[in-house]
Amino acid sequence: MQSRLTLMDLPEFHVLAANWAEDIYGTFPRTTEGGLEHFTTGDDKLSLNRNHQQLWADTVFMTNLFLAKMARMNNHEEWGEEATYQLLLHIKYLLDNKTMLFSHGWDFDKRDNFGNTFWCRGNSWMAYGIPLYLEIMQGKLPDAVSRYLIEVYQNQIQALFSLQSTDHLWHTVLDDSESYVESSGSAGIIAGTFLGLHMGILPKEFTGNAQQSIRSLMGKVDDRGIVTDVSAGTPISANRETYKHIRKLPMVYGQALTICAFAEYLNFSHSEKHV
Repeated sequence: MQSRLTLMDLPEFHVLAANWAEDIYGTFPRTTEGGLEHFTTGDDKLSLNRNHQQLWADTVFMTNLFLAKMARMNNHEEWGEEATYQLLLHIKYLLDNKTMLFSHGWDFDKRDNFGNTFWCRGNSWMAYGIPLYLEIMQGKLPDAVSRYLIEVYQNQIQALFSLQSTDHLWHTVLDDSESYVESSGSAGIIAGTFLGLHMGILPKEFTGNAQQSIRSLMGKVDDRGIVTDVSAGTPISANRETYKHIRKLPMVYGQALTICAFAEYLNFSHSEKHV
């Protein structure tokens, strides 16, 4: 998951990464207002499905962070401006201003949010993706943009911690306590929280709850190192019940997000010891 974020650090892959960034910037299909349409793999995992006129929270993490890092590494102003625009556009259409949570997606044809379901993993893409974006683009964003993104991030984290399950993780439908507790989305939220604490953009008052969450996440790793209770690939749906019935399977992104959560926790803990 997101191997592209490290691929460009290897000299032998720099040309390939640059070609990908140029494709994202210049040729990827766009929605109304110039948003990046989200593609998903087909049932055979060899084909691609185009989600016409749709914005998904997933794109912020899976595509936009790559474009931002390539912009920073190559001092490519146009790529950087595009990455910032994409993040702001996704926030514009996915953020629910009543709850400060994010919908899974937006459809420009229907002009709706597919039932406005607050999906755990979708919110983790934003909760981790926004501070990662700020870290990547540090010193390159206008102060007003940085301030806005920090406010959005802080509001979301505040909302998320008000919806924790009894074991300090999160339900797959965040505001439905009858939906199962889901590990990959919980891991992404934990990773984003510890990164925000490490960066100093999140109040220290979240530290205690975040530490309880990381302990609960450790309990989701079995004796073989497999992260349990991870929801399988999840198509967007206007029916909240659909999300509650997605199978739980070992998934690569479940492993990856859990590793990220542990890494961000260790980075934060190490920095606290040296204050």
